[in-house]
Amino acid sequence: MLTRFDADAEFLLWNDDRGTSERLEQGSRIRPGDELFAELDLSHAAYVYILNQDSHGRQYLLFPVAGLEKTNPVQPGTDVRLPEDNPDGGWLVDTAGGEETILVVASRKPVPFVEEMIAGLEQPGDGDPIALHEELATRLRGIGGLSRPAPTEGDSQVDAIRSSVVVRAGEQDGVKVWEYSLRNTE
Repeated sequence: MLTRFDADAEFLLWNDDRGTSERLEQGSRIRPGDELFAELDLSHAAYVYILNQDSHGRQYLLFPVAGLEKTNPVQPGTDVRLPEDNPDGGWLVDTAGGEETILVVASRKPVPFVEEMIAGLEQPGDGDPIALHEELATRLRGIGGLSRPAPTEGDSQVDAIRSSVVVRAGEQDGVKVWEYSLRNTE
C-alpha cells in the first residue's frame, strides 16, 4: 500500500547583514545581490523542478542543475535545502527583472513532459567552472547568475509547464505545485 505523498515548499532570502534567513511571501520584494533558496519538507523521495521567469519573458531552470551535489530524486526529510552547495546563501539575484515568477513542481516519479520542456532552459552558474567530469560554466540573469543572455524565443516554458501540470496532474496524489510571485523592481 502506498502512503500519501506530502510535500511543502518555501522560498527564503538569506540576509547577510543579520546572518539569518527570512521567509518570502507572495509579492515579497527582492533586489540584486539577494540570495534565495528553497526549503522543502518531503515525505518521500521526490523529483523536484524549480523554474524562474521574469516579466521580460526570460526563463531559467534553477533545479535540477548539472554540477550541484544534490540532484533528482531529492531524498525525503524536513528542511531539505536547495541549492545545497552554499550553506549561507543560494541563488543570486544578479539583475532586476520586474516580477519574478518561481514555479516549483515536486513528484514521486519523474515528470517526462516537464523534463522535456526544461531541457533547453538556461541554468544558474557562478561564472566559474564546476569541477566535475567536464567544465561547466553557464550564464544567467535574474535569479541565479551573472550575465544577461537574450530572452528565450517562443512560448514560455514556465507557463506551459504550469498549465500542463495542472491539467495532467490535477489533484493526483504524488504531484505538488507551488507558484511564487516576487517583486524584483527595476
